[in-house]
Amino acid sequence: MQCYLGRDLTKDEIVHHKNGDKFDNRLANLEIKTRADHMREHKNIYDNHPNKYNVSKELLKNLLKEKTPKEISKYLNCTHSLITYHIRKYGLKYKIRHTKYLLCRPALWDRNG
Repeated sequence: MQCYLGRDLTKDEIVHHKNGDKFDNRLANLEIKTRADHMREHKNIYDNHPNKYNVSKELLKNLLKEKTPKEISKYLNCTHSLITYHIRKYGLKYKIRHTKYLLCRPALWDRNG
């Protein structure tokens, strides 16, 4: 976005992905927002999410035994941020699995064990 604008972003500016996919960096999907507007928009999205209050502690605890938060969000058809919010809210722990990263760096394999 900075290349497109021909300038650096200010401290108060954030690049927002309109469709929520942070890997979709097409210019049509990007817009510049102030930090306050960006937080306000994401709060509204979260507050209006249909599954906001339907993720129980027991369900998350069981799913985290075999799935990552990203996999759980796909499984429950909700946002990744909703899952991570509830994980923090309930104080749950989970093992971070970076299999792609670890396959590229054999020296780190023993750290994941």
